Amino acid sequence: MAVGHHHLATVRKLTRRLGAEVVHELTRLVIAKARREKRFRPRAARIDATVVEADIKYPTDAGLAADGVRALAREGRKLAAKIGAKRTAVRDRSRAVGVRMRALTRTIRRRSGEAKAEVLELTKQTGTMLRKSVKEARALAAAARSRARGRGARAKLKAARALEDLADRCEKVTEQITKRVKDEKITDRLVSLWDPDARPIRKGKLGKPNEFGYVDQLCEITQNTKPGARGFILPPVSQIGNPAENALLPQTAEQLRALDITLREVMVDGGFTTQETNTALEGLADEIYIAGRQEAGSRKTRRRRKRYRTGAEGRISHLKRGYGCADPASKATTATKSGTAGRPSPTTQTPTPPSAEEIRPGASEPSPRTPDRRTKTGCEPQYRHPRRHQSGILTGHDVYPGEVATRSAPARARCAARAG
Repeated sequence: MAVGHHHLATVRKLTRRLGAEVVHELTRLVIAKARREKRFRPRAARIDATVVEADIKYPTDAGLAADGVRALAREGRKLAAKIGAKRTAVRDRSRAVGVRMRALTRTIRRRSGEAKAEVLELTKQTGTMLRKSVKEARALAAAARSRARGRGARAKLKAARALEDLADRCEKVTEQITKRVKDEKITDRLVSLWDPDARPIRKGKLGKPNEFGYVDQLCEITQNTKPGARGFILPPVSQIGNPAENALLPQTAEQLRALDITLREVMVDGGFTTQETNTALEGLADEIYIAGRQEAGSRKTRRRRKRYRTGAEGRISHLKRGYGCADPASKATTATKSGTAGRPSPTTQTPTPPSAEEIRPGASEPSPRTPDRRTKTGCEPQYRHPRRHQSGILTGHDVYPGEVATRSAPARARCAARAG
């Protein structure tokens, strides 16, 4: 039994409007209803963790300082307008920081020992400017609190709290820069001002040695371990940072106990240690399979459990691709508003049809910057974008207006001859 494939936009709207806790509670109610009315009998479970990337650019200390200077100046202007203070109460140092950023970019290209020292000096200068902005922001927030009287007091206090929260995060950036310059170890690193819960994560991937986001542990319960088994996924558990598999397992076990679920088999990968896993899942399963560590049973049983556990990788991929598990919009509207975000959406776009204003009156062909999708006789390539034919073959050659994507070379030559 499996939940139907809802439209991704519906999942996003539910999560945004109701909140994560409400969605998790709805998930528990659906599972309880399925067990009570649909005879869903969970007998097996597979548990695995995955990285959900945050919707942020690749972080650098100087880049965070530049973002902080701009954000403090912007929020300072808003608060100053509410309390009648000077617009320059928090000075906008974005231009000065921009000069350092461009110099830093030029310096990095040299790739030498002297360049590294210059980069640290430029980074230190950006941190100094950010520290000055933080000091001015705190002074403005204190002034706003003292003037919060009468009508509009609540709005002033709210804006002052927001400015102070932003100043706290910017101050942490300055501390990171100081430690970086002194070559000290940085723990609990902040990688985004707008998503303070995101952390750097290293999982040993060759293609992505560094990821920035969160670790979610997923548990899928099914009625059997046959190929293609499908069931329900419990509400995911997560912690800030890069927790180990066993650090999240007790929370997952509590989810099972809350639903009063007892399983015959639980399958996990080799990232789980034997003793801690058996302790966390005690009383919840008759057999616990840990790949490469604890593999009891016959050869046939071990193979079946191994295949079933491997299915967790496919389920995670399915959630990320089909349900927006790795999409930031499924967790929040934007990272700047809620502070929770995920992976950015694909950037491939399809050209839009030209508007009436873009087509010049009396012109024989449209403007070169705007492809004409209305004509069916022109043979200029419209755009290079892969199209899937009815046969399922993915093709990526130039697509011409009015023809199918799999048109052969002779057909394209005839089309070009007619156009000539």
